[in-house]
Amino acid sequence: MIKRAAFIALLSLIGGRVASAQPASPIPAGVGRPTAAAVDPGPAALDAAARAPATLRWDAAPPERRGVQLPRLDREQVRRLAPIASAILPGAGQYILGENRFLIYAAVEAGFWVTRMNDQSDRRRQERAFRDLARDVARSPFSPNRSEGDWAYYEEMRSFAESGAFSLSNATLVPETDMATFNGFIWQAAQAHNPDRESALAEYRARAIPPEMQWSWRDAQLQWDLFKRATEARNNAAARARLDLIVIGANHVISMVDAFTTIRLQVRPAAGGGFQLTGTLPRR
Repeated sequence: MIKRAAFIALLSLIGGRVASAQPASPIPAGVGRPTAAAVDPGPAALDAAARAPATLRWDAAPPERRGVQLPRLDREQVRRLAPIASAILPGAGQYILGENRFLIYAAVEAGFWVTRMNDQSDRRRQERAFRDLARDVARSPFSPNRSEGDWAYYEEMRSFAESGAFSLSNATLVPETDMATFNGFIWQAAQAHNPDRESALAEYRARAIPPEMQWSWRDAQLQWDLFKRATEARNNAAARARLDLIVIGANHVISMVDAFTTIRLQVRPAAGGGFQLTGTLPRR
């Protein structure tokens, strides 16, 4: 106890000497030490300080950000989004899950989109070919204003060498009677469908080829054969383009199902040898 009391007294003595050895802050000549009244600010000083502009402190904490904060997804949540990613872009879900077969889905997607573009380009090229043949050969003798027809119009040009006249008389409507022509065929069908002549004429007006769309492949058998080939090639290209779109859609569905199966099904080694297939269902 005596040693402890002596040690405490020695520390107190050293502390007192250090405090007395520190010089006081020098006061310039003519300036007195601040009094208690000067140290304690009055209401006027506090009011002036409140009105003073705030200064920016670099060490101040940044203000809280405002706006929508996007939630952060953990790895398991990202894996659950794999089927949706595959439905949008085949192979994306497999890439998220770390499966190398994402390359297969991506290659099928890119390859068939390129193939579809080529098939559509071929279809448009064949359409220009048979439209030019029809305009420059079959339709040129009848009308200088050769507007384009729809696909059904050009299909009828494949089946009938001539459209036939819309009317055999300039004074009144007299339908074409030659059954080998398109208009003659339409007039016969209109008479078979309608009990009276007026109803048959109304149907004939609606379905018959008008004068400005009239055609004839007479004395142009070679051009007619080329026209038929072009229309057939157009049909084939259109069918291939539809098939390409079906394959692209199937690739989306298969990639989505594959990603969903990868998440829900797991293959684990069984205790007695071999493998065991287990599955998980989401909670509701």
